[in-house]
Amino acid sequence: MRFLNEALLFIWFPMKANQIALVTGGNRGLGLQTARELARLGIRTIVGARDLEKGAYAAALLETEGLDAEAVHLDVADPLTHTEVYSYLESLTASSTS
Repeated sequence: MRFLNEALLFIWFPMKANQIALVTGGNRGLGLQTARELARLGIRTIVGARDLEKGAYAAALLETEGLDAEAVHLDVADPLTHTEVYSYLESLTASSTS
């Protein structure tokens, strides 16, 4: 029950403009639902997936629900993808502050 209370507290905190969330494994199951809930809060959601095609499908699904989502190739076991995603996220945050 403690987890549920913490999750509810998170929802009640006011959101800052231009927030971005990266959800690893966001193309299915709990990751997809987490991406959906974050996007419903107005957070720009990046779906990280080992298979970019599946990630793009999940992001498109969220977009059909009117949510702001996109996909990136991210394999938590592959450090090269970490660097690429970090650079991409950094470029997003730089463009949102200018």
